Amino acid sequence: MKLILVRHSETLQNRRHRIQGFLDLELSDLGRKQADAIAEALKDELVEAVYSSPLKRALSTARRIGRLHRVKIQVLDELKEMNLGSLDGLSWDEVSQRYPHFWENWLADATSVQIPDGESLLQVQTRTWAALQRIRAQGHQNSVVLVSHFFPLVSLISRVLDLPLSQFRKIGLEVGSISVLEFEGSRALLRRLNDTCHLEGIT
Repeated sequence: MKLILVRHSETLQNRRHRIQGFLDLELSDLGRKQADAIAEALKDELVEAVYSSPLKRALSTARRIGRLHRVKIQVLDELKEMNLGSLDGLSWDEVSQRYPHFWENWLADATSVQIPDGESLLQVQTRTWAALQRIRAQGHQNSVVLVSHFFPLVSLISRVLDLPLSQFRKIGLEVGSISVLEFEGSRALLRRLNDTCHLEGIT
C-alpha cells in the first residue's frame, strides 16, 4: 500500500503564525488554490481511498482530491489535529509569556508534558497510529490518501520510522505538503517528505 500523507493547505491562522488545534477554520483563498494544486499533483495516482480529519481545513483539502478521483471521503476523528486546549488562537510568543513553566518544559522535552486543557503528543500518536492500523486492515492495494495536520502526521511518521517522538521537530511538514510512505508487509519505507513543488508560483 502506498500511503500519501497530505497536510491541509493554508488557513488565515497559518498565515498569521497562530496556533490552531481544534479551532475549525476554513481554508484561505490561497489555501483553496493550494488544495486544487495538491489534487492536480495527485491526478496520476491510482487512489482507491481518501481518509480525512473532520476539521474543515483538512476536509476541504481532501474533498478536492476525492472529487478528482471520484472517491468518497472517509472521515476519521483520530486524524484531527492535536487538542491544543488553552493555546488555541495564540502565537507561540504569547504561549511563552502566558505559560512560562509549560513553555520551558515543552522546549526541553515536548513528550513529557500535556498541553493545558489539551492532549499530549503521545496521545496524538496513539490515536493516529490506531487509525493507520484500521486503514491498513482494509487491505488496500493501491494508493491511499490521508489528509491531516502537523502533529498527527509527524507523530505517525516518527512511529513508522522508529524515531523517538521527542525528535518530532526534525521533521518539517509545511502546509499543503505531500509525503509518501510505502508498506510491504511489516516493512515501511519513506519515499517522499514535505514535497511542496506543486505549490510553486501559487499566490
